[in-house]
Amino acid sequence: GEMHGQLFEWCGDSWHPNPVGEGLRVDGLPWGGEDRDLAERGSGQRGWKLLRGGSWIDDPHGCRAAIRSSDFPVSDVSNFGLRPCCCPSPPGSLLGS
Repeated sequence: GEMHGQLFEWCGDSWHPNPVGEGLRVDGLPWGGEDRDLAERGSGQRGWKLLRGGSWIDDPHGCRAAIRSSDFPVSDVSNFGLRPCCCPSPPGSLLGS
């Protein structure tokens, strides 16, 4: 995301602790499926989803777009959420040209 610091943003990607190598998406689409290393170890993190951007509760270093975290997608935590975005607006709309 382009924003950071307000809340951790849920992403469509599955959690991959070391996001390089085989399976890494370069086309901008979410990286789905289980992380191979987590699956081989039987880790409880296999079903986790990626969080990005830091939150209001973090120190300044933690409020960066590059900050990555993860959790179960059903977690109900006050510093996790979604960031709405505006799609290109029609000509003449109040949202822009």
